[in-house]
Amino acid sequence: SAVVAPRAVDAEQAARSVATLSARHAASLLSIAAKHGSTGVMRRLLEAFEATGKKLPQVLAMYGNGYHFPLFHAADGAVDSARVDAVDMLLDHKASVNATTPGGCTALWKAANEGHANAVRTLIDRGASVSKVQSKTTISALYNGCYRGHTDIVDMLIQAKADVNTKRKTTGATPLYTSAENGHADILQMLLTAKASVNEVTTKTHSSPLYIAAQNGRMEAIHTLAP
Repeated sequence: SAVVAPRAVDAEQAARSVATLSARHAASLLSIAAKHGSTGVMRRLLEAFEATGKKLPQVLAMYGNGYHFPLFHAADGAVDSARVDAVDMLLDHKASVNATTPGGCTALWKAANEGHANAVRTLIDRGASVSKVQSKTTISALYNGCYRGHTDIVDMLIQAKADVNTKRKTTGATPLYTSAENGHADILQMLLTAKASVNEVTTKTHSSPLYIAAQNGRMEAIHTLAP
């Protein structure tokens, strides 16, 4: 028997199919599509939400079932080539570039942590604050980049005037400290050029960047900090 090709879903059908969704469920679908780089699906969903009169700002700010808001997932998209398109699409539809999770994490914070330089560049260019920190720990996007060794991202954040001396609330560690701890000598040099303090110590152990570099056997970091 002949195989019948599935009929394409037109915009009107798509609009009807999403009309009954709650804002939370709509946000979940959009978040899943953004996370997996399905920009075509994202576009159809956004068009359908608009066609039904669904309050799009509410959807874009909503935490879906177990999901953070859509822009957070777009910035951490699994498909590198689609990540910027997903971020741009949501921002073009008036998603808040500085929205945070309940824990205070922004899309920029997440992108910096995961090493997604293209998303970091796009978010900064579109007005993301480099000063926002996670609520409980006060970990910044710059701290994330330094900890992970994402040199290109650290450079972007420093150029965008991120505070190089912001301390992690729970330990007192600075971006310079975590860079020394993990042996990221190139990042150490960038931070020193940006006037990061070499004398800040952690709150419980009172260890300095130079001390932790020596403790962890980071010889290149030691030479950078004490040439």
